Amino acid sequence: MHPLRSLGWGLLVSAFLAAGAESAAQVMEKQWGFMPAADVLRVLYPHVLSALHDAIAPVLWDYVVLPLLAFPGWILFGVPGAFFVWHYRPHPDH
Repeated sequence: MHPLRSLGWGLLVSAFLAAGAESAAQVMEKQWGFMPAADVLRVLYPHVLSALHDAIAPVLWDYVVLPLLAFPGWILFGVPGAFFVWHYRPHPDH
């Protein structure tokens, strides 16, 4: 199996876990609908979010990380995971 296909499966599993974490955060916040990954981290793991903020350069935080965290976590993991699984799928021999 191609290593990027294995990575894709790992990302898809992470997407399902992120969807579950998002559901838990929605229940805790009594908010329904899509929830950005930053809000999920803020609700469930506030120390992780502050540690990430401290560990990443301010320019990268403002222009790379925060825009990415505006998406739901299941999208952040699911889209590249689905791409890798699909693109590196085994092809039948002709």
